[in-house]
This record gives sequence, C-alpha cells and structure tokens, in this order.
Amino acid sequence: MRAFEMPPDDLRLLRLTQVDPLLPAHPYVLYEYTVPQLTNKTVAILRRGRGQSQPIYTGYKSGPGEDGSLEEHYSELLAAARLISGIYSHFLEPLRFAGANLHSADRDEIFNGFARALAGSRVLPSVEIAAANVPTLRALDRYQDGLGTNVARWMQYLAFEALDTNVLRRGFTPGNELERLRDALRVIRDSSTILDRYQALGRTSEMQGSYLGWLESS
Repeated sequence: MRAFEMPPDDLRLLRLTQVDPLLPAHPYVLYEYTVPQLTNKTVAILRRGRGQSQPIYTGYKSGPGEDGSLEEHYSELLAAARLISGIYSHFLEPLRFAGANLHSADRDEIFNGFARALAGSRVLPSVEIAAANVPTLRALDRYQDGLGTNVARWMQYLAFEALDTNVLRRGFTPGNELERLRDALRVIRDSSTILDRYQALGRTSEMQGSYLGWLESS
C-alpha cells in the first residue's frame, strides 16, 4: 500500500531492518527497529584489538586510564542504545494486538510516555552515554557492516521524536534531570553527518518525483 492510499486515520507499525538517514516522522506511522547484537566474528575482532586505536568513551564503568577492551567499550554503548530502544518498544505494545484502533492522539501518548521514561534516574545515564559517543557508535561499521550507522540513525530518530513531546517542550518533569535529558537528546538529534543530510535530501527529491508522477498518471 502506498502512502497516499493509506486510510488517513489508521495508525500503523512499520518494522525496519535498515534505518534511513534523518528518518522522517509520520503522523500515522510508528517505526520499530531492533538493535542487533554483536556477531561472534565481530566480538573476536574487537577482543584482538585490545588497546589499539581505542575510541573516545565516557562510560561509567571504567575509571580514567583503565585499559578496557574494544569489546567492553562497544558492548556497553550498544547496551545503552538497546535500553533506550527497548523502552520505546514497550510503549508500542498496544499496536501489536490485532484490531487495535489507534490514532494520532495515541501516537502522542506513546512518545510522551517514552520521554518521561527517559528522564528516569535509571535510564538517563544511558541517554547521556549514547549522546557522548555517537561518533564511536558509527565506528562500529568498521567491524560489523552497517551496525553503527543504523543504530546511530535510530537514536537520532528517537531523540527527534522525544524532543517534540509536550513532556520536554513544556517541562512537566521537575528537577535538573529534564534539562540533562534535553541536552543529551539535542546532541543525539544534531549528530547527523554530511552524508546523512545528502542522502536524506536525495530521498526527499525521489519521493516528490514519484508523487508528482502518480498525480500526472491519475
């Protein structure tokens, strides 16, 4: 079914295997992406790379000067991304039931609930880890093709949606956790590369051309 053939009030779930650059928000679509595990081959490569070309990292488990392995660096970073994505997936549960009749207002509730959860004391450090290490996350492509780029783009999309919620725009959550969350999400949202922006521009032009072609043939 093409976008212009979709029922205008039908909210649907779209599962992604690959995340487009600057994934566009859609009022009647909720995306879902599962953060992959490191493959055995990738883990073996990372273990052999201990102490070599270590990425900049600001996690909470290793102290200054400690020589953690590349596997530990990337595993903790992926765990942070997986936690963020898993919390979002939890709020998608109503869409998984056959016959669910959800609309745009429900979409707002899903993302508001997600944003509130991110501000929690057990989750906020993971958001800050992801924000401090987006370039490191992208570098995973060197070891497992496309993994880092897909996860980074997914974090950017979730950050964009969370920042657009009433929770973060109007400040319903007290304390400095909300400001810390805003700062971290802005870093993630604004971390797109020149290549991301170029590819997103090309995708937009292609979509507009397809739509104009459909109008001319109608």
